[in-house]
Amino acid sequence: MGKFQKGNSGKPKGALGKTTKEARELYLKVIEGEGDYIKEALSKLREEDTFKYLQVVSKFTQYVLPKLKEVTVIEDNKQIFEPVTINIKPIEDDELQTNKPSNNRIS
Repeated sequence: MGKFQKGNSGKPKGALGKTTKEARELYLKVIEGEGDYIKEALSKLREEDTFKYLQVVSKFTQYVLPKLKEVTVIEDNKQIFEPVTINIKPIEDDELQTNKPSNNRIS
């Protein structure tokens, strides 16, 4: 006779195993001690190569913030929100010289 009922492996979906949990705890302890160094390294990278800095920050962000997904709201087989299109016209040379943009750039 088995330890668990049929269809029950004993570990809930998404639950961490002992090794994974211990590895994560160890990693967090190591990272906590490196906070000042990481901050300094990111500041230096930002000064040297802004693009690379943004790449690094965006890679770390995925572990801190949830990823956004596109959502379409539908009610009674009808889309509630209609898509909006914004056309932006280029700035004319005379607008650049006067620093007074025209109000008719967005339609």
